[in-house]
Amino acid sequence: MARVTAGTWQRLAPFTGPAPRQSRQPGRVHVVAHGEVLGTFSYSLREGSWGRGYATEAANQVVSVAFTTAGLNRLEAMHHPDNPASGRVLVKGFTRVGASDRHNDDGGAIPYELYALEAVDTLAA
Repeated sequence: MARVTAGTWQRLAPFTGPAPRQSRQPGRVHVVAHGEVLGTFSYSLREGSWGRGYATEAANQVVSVAFTTAGLNRLEAMHHPDNPASGRVLVKGFTRVGASDRHNDDGGAIPYELYALEAVDTLAA
């Protein structure tokens, strides 16, 4: 598996870095590897950056790097049920595979929408 270095992420510079509220960048993205083949993808955008295609562009770039350079085979992502805009970004490439309860501070559970994307599906397209 290829090692991901700071240089690998250089082309994602507009999307990475400090929390969106602390900078002028439109937002940030993360891929966290869980073992050799699975990664989770997440992103957040400053409110002033919503609706401009930044999340879709960042997702496309991150998927490419995750599946080629990092050697992951599967990415998973989820979004809060009150944030359908994030769901619209994810359905442009990911497939909805179910829901996953996330527990909040008061002990309740929130059913987040869960999405997945397999490298074989992306690289064959």
